[in-house]
Amino acid sequence: MKHLAFVRGFSDYSKNRTAAFTQKGTSLFWRLLRGLITSSRQSVLLIFLSLLMGSAICATLISLSLEITQKVSREFRSYGANILITPASSPEAGRDQDPAHLLAEDLPRIKTVFWRHNILNAVPYLYGLASASASGRSSLESSGEVVIVGTWFDRELPLPEGEGRWPVGLRSLASWWDMDGAWPALDRAEAVAGGALADRLGLSKGDDLLIRTGAEEMQVTVTGIVTTGSSDEEQLFLPLEFAQTLLGRPGQVDRVLVNALTNPLDALGRKDPDTMTPTEYDRWFCTPYVASVAKDLEGGMRDSSARPIWRVAESEGRIFDRLRGLFGFLVLLTFGASVLSVSSTLSAMVLERKDEIGLMKALGASNLQVSLIFVNTAAVIALASGLAAALIGRGLVEWISLMVFESSASGAWLLEACLGVALGAGLVGVLLPLRSLRGITPIRALE
Repeated sequence: MKHLAFVRGFSDYSKNRTAAFTQKGTSLFWRLLRGLITSSRQSVLLIFLSLLMGSAICATLISLSLEITQKVSREFRSYGANILITPASSPEAGRDQDPAHLLAEDLPRIKTVFWRHNILNAVPYLYGLASASASGRSSLESSGEVVIVGTWFDRELPLPEGEGRWPVGLRSLASWWDMDGAWPALDRAEAVAGGALADRLGLSKGDDLLIRTGAEEMQVTVTGIVTTGSSDEEQLFLPLEFAQTLLGRPGQVDRVLVNALTNPLDALGRKDPDTMTPTEYDRWFCTPYVASVAKDLEGGMRDSSARPIWRVAESEGRIFDRLRGLFGFLVLLTFGASVLSVSSTLSAMVLERKDEIGLMKALGASNLQVSLIFVNTAAVIALASGLAAALIGRGLVEWISLMVFESSASGAWLLEACLGVALGAGLVGVLLPLRSLRGITPIRALE
């Protein structure tokens, strides 16, 4: 018979089975376990590699899914704002009064709200109509009415209480714009023209443009032409202070677009705050949903109303849901493949050793005692593969994060996930072999 050492080990153990929990009994049990592992090296190696690969892949996906909210949210934030701040409605204002507006000097106060660390960027906008004509040209094609937009292109705001400087501006908010030329300097009369406006007025980089608004006029140099694929291409973008001078509205802005890191919308995030219970409202306000961050921003700028750009928020929520579903499906698929590999290999080991198992039962072994040998074998292999998978998974998580998100990963809960997946797959995979093990009898095995 093959593997007689395995049976001899059990013979010694069976003599001491009444002392199974004593030092001698435990030592003999581990001798028996070691004998099973060393005498089935190929099968043990196959189980080890299956659990190693399965737990490494599953743990990598689990670890990435825990960090994907922040990483993907940052990626989305490079494609535009998700919160709009406008002046609060003023029903008492008459037609002869100044239009409702925000104050540019209030923008640094945004970084004093509760969710200030989630605020990445804030860009003010001031709108107005003006007539423009290319300098040195008298044709009608080179002049016309234009929408001027005053904004900050690239600026660092001093934060309150000397906490440093905050880089803001359209340049990072609209990073996907196709710029032919350069962004204007903040302290020079320069402008960026939209592609459609440039075609209408026959503008090119370096052209001078004369802008008139009532009693004010200003000559600006076009430093760049932008292609956006939207109505922005009909606008002329100026540094905010120059637009305020042209429009006679010093210190004023019409709206502010804010880029904020937020959690994807779930059932609570979509709920109307007015219908929430006090407990729900506390949890909603203390979670960075786009609506709760917008509510918080209203305390930063005076006389303001902040609301989410729901089209952006809902799209992000749907994408996050699909990503989580995909990650969950891949984890289940990989886990199932590991379980099948462990189960088939252990089943082959049980069939290969049916004679030895029958002899062990003839010597007095119970189904539980024999089962414990295979369960502990699977657990020991799973533990070893889980520890090895943690080393591989750490490098895998870092590589995927750098390749996809261009940032490092913390690898949160990676070791725990590797051990959990490996032990889970090993113990689930041993269930089917245990059923066939119970059907082996001494008489049938010794026929």
